[in-house]
Amino acid sequence: MVLDSVDWGKPVLSLLSRFEGVDRGRPAVLIVRHSEVNYRTAEDLIPAELTERGEEAARDFGSRLPGDLNYRLFHTSFTRTRQTAEGIARGLKSNGARVSIGGELPGMNLPKNQGLVDAIWNHPEGSWFISDWLSHRLPGTIFPDPLELAKRAAGEVVQHLRGAGPGSVDIYASHGEMVALYKFYWLGIPPVRGGFGYLNGLILQLDDDNVTIHTHEGSSRVPYPSWWGPIRSVR
Repeated sequence: MVLDSVDWGKPVLSLLSRFEGVDRGRPAVLIVRHSEVNYRTAEDLIPAELTERGEEAARDFGSRLPGDLNYRLFHTSFTRTRQTAEGIARGLKSNGARVSIGGELPGMNLPKNQGLVDAIWNHPEGSWFISDWLSHRLPGTIFPDPLELAKRAAGEVVQHLRGAGPGSVDIYASHGEMVALYKFYWLGIPPVRGGFGYLNGLILQLDDDNVTIHTHEGSSRVPYPSWWGPIRSVR
């Protein structure tokens, strides 16, 4: 199994184990970074595709999810997230799970902008630009407003949950930057250097007053941010 052998697999396996604590009587959301890619320059970032091992890891991930739940898979406009969603779907089907592909969600996209990519690539801290971005220390003429992205994505997630029943899981194949953004603005968890490896992410269940969160580090319940109000309830 790929996830047992890659150096970034341990937190992913820990995240998957958290499904033991998911309430089967309510819908859940699973948001993960895409699987393994290989890029050498800034120009490689937008068109990057999964490596062969990345495709195998996505299938392995899906095959380890509980087979008795209903799954819908979504992704951003990037090829690597679509491939990740498709790989997870193949693994789920091999496990006998019921799966549908929801497709691309515009509200959860990062801009496909080479100027933005170049700015990220050339940031003094590299991928650790996230700390400066989330704290609004980067120019708004280049970097999209992270809080607005968080609000838009929250609305997208809740809108889909309104049609979900007990025992259903919406899976979003996304990006490390976006996983960090959701953890910070939705849940109040600050970004941790190296804390958003391939296929790592978070599991959420929304109550009327709190969010139950499961990560590779553990599980907890946190109140909603003040701006979440009108889109809070999914019942």
